Amino acid sequence: KGPGGDMKALSDGESPSEAHLRGEELEFSDRVVKVSVSHGFLIVVTQKACYVYKCGTFNLHHKFELGAGAVTLLLQAKDVFLLASNVKGVQIFSTDGQLRCTPRAPGLAHPRFLKEGNISLASDVLAYINRSSPMEVGLLDTESGKPFSEPYKHSINVVSVALNHDGMANSRKMSLIDSNRDLYVTRLHRPKPVKLATMVESAVWHSRHDILACISHQRLVVWYYPHVVYVDMDLLQKTQLSIDASAYGKQCELVSF
Repeated sequence: KGPGGDMKALSDGESPSEAHLRGEELEFSDRVVKVSVSHGFLIVVTQKACYVYKCGTFNLHHKFELGAGAVTLLLQAKDVFLLASNVKGVQIFSTDGQLRCTPRAPGLAHPRFLKEGNISLASDVLAYINRSSPMEVGLLDTESGKPFSEPYKHSINVVSVALNHDGMANSRKMSLIDSNRDLYVTRLHRPKPVKLATMVESAVWHSRHDILACISHQRLVVWYYPHVVYVDMDLLQKTQLSIDASAYGKQCELVSF
């Protein structure tokens, strides 16, 4: 950390523009602004560059310069990640550092308002809540930036969305929390929302498997096979685990799974 407590790089004099692994520490020549670890990769964004490392060895996989504009959001999915800045907008990259697309949509016009919860990334789909019409969730293809399908339209305002990471595009699912704090799950192909829980504080998908967890009525609830709602609703309770989470207080948040 540098002056004021900011995370900052400490050059070892050998290559000030690169990061170096010392024991369990990576050091950078610029202040670190965003970090994400998922799907086998560590992504570090500094004020000037983006670094992609392979987990395990932590060898530098790729690095590219960012140019103008501070990064305000970093999201990660399998083989892709998203950077958002007020200058360049929303950009989706492969883990090789190649720019895949720069999505353009009314709901993405003001990147400073984007944060985890109102936007979600999967390997093939980007979902975002339309700020001008919060009952609508836009869906974009991560390869082309063009519409993945027609926007999903809910009955009331949506406050949080999340995409699952398991499977292919034709089996992609989305969870959403609406303004009543009700949790729904729907498939993107032929949408059919199904309510799973009420009084939900937060929800998160497993990073590799088709498993969904949430905090509901101060309990941690996990569904091991959410797709069962499209097979037999009577089996839903048999695929569910519920644990008391009151010890963590009200408004606790699930960060990763």
